[in-house]
Amino acid sequence: MLYQIGNSKTPIIVIDDFARDQGKSIRAAAASVRFTHDEANLYPGIRAPLPVDYINSVVALIGKRLQEVYGIPAEMKLKVTQACYSLVTQPASTLGLLQRIPHFDKPSPYSFAVLHYLAEGKHGGTGFFRHAPSQLERVDEADKERYFSIANDFIRRVGEPEKSYIGRDNPNYDLYHEIDYLPNRLAIYPGNLLHSGLISPQQDISGDLVSGRLTANIFIDFE
Repeated sequence: MLYQIGNSKTPIIVIDDFARDQGKSIRAAAASVRFTHDEANLYPGIRAPLPVDYINSVVALIGKRLQEVYGIPAEMKLKVTQACYSLVTQPASTLGLLQRIPHFDKPSPYSFAVLHYLAEGKHGGTGFFRHAPSQLERVDEADKERYFSIANDFIRRVGEPEKSYIGRDNPNYDLYHEIDYLPNRLAIYPGNLLHSGLISPQQDISGDLVSGRLTANIFIDFE
């Protein structure tokens, strides 16, 4: 399914029932890899490398579709920059400032995030936010300096947001679209969209591969 979201009508792709076995094999493979916390990354939890066969199969299925939907020049080549399992484990009380507001991955127009919901059960989805003072939904190179300047000025004036995962009510960001968590749902969106996981402390914070919010994340650039 193709959606055009926000005032910018940015395309995002959502594919339900993505894996033929309902994601069982990729979930099972997570038990054989070591999850660690990356101090250099702001992800609020632990990650582990995805199987190469899985990465290759996903890329083979979506590469051409990405070029069609986003008008990517044919001469640009797809490159996987990161591919990992992810589990949210960090208590809200320990979150740093940048973990408590929406983020963008890269300002490039040809950078994409591929998100595969793997866990069974009910979990928080993914939200897309509009920065209320600037009205920005996507942050590209031309807007990056202005966005950070306005965002930092707001924090200086009113103070940092409370130590919690961002939710639907926020004075500085408007939630305008959600991708609900559905097991075996795959979503693809530009990395320069302001977004965040909609994390429920009761449901989502767990290092357990069965009960936790297990996802597969692949980050792609076209160069």
